[in-house]
Amino acid sequence: MRNIIFFFLLIRSGIIFSQEVLSLNDAVSFGLKNRFDILLTRNQQKILDVNNNYGNAGFYPVISAQEVKTTLSIAHDKSFSVET
Repeated sequence: MRNIIFFFLLIRSGIIFSQEVLSLNDAVSFGLKNRFDILLTRNQQKILDVNNNYGNAGFYPVISAQEVKTTLSIAHDKSFSVET
């Protein structure tokens, strides 16, 4: 009973505040600002902007080296017969 009376006194005195009313534009901008995939896309765009240079784009020459060793062995066991 005491809790009910205390609750009604709080309501009547104006201590309890309600949430603020959002307009449609505020709700849409709040939703777009806090979307996780949009945040990821913005971060990826920042990374791509930083990495956009000649070296990462493939304009600089690439130097590569390769060594190949080939051995060839031929057997010389041929015999010739001469008939007379």
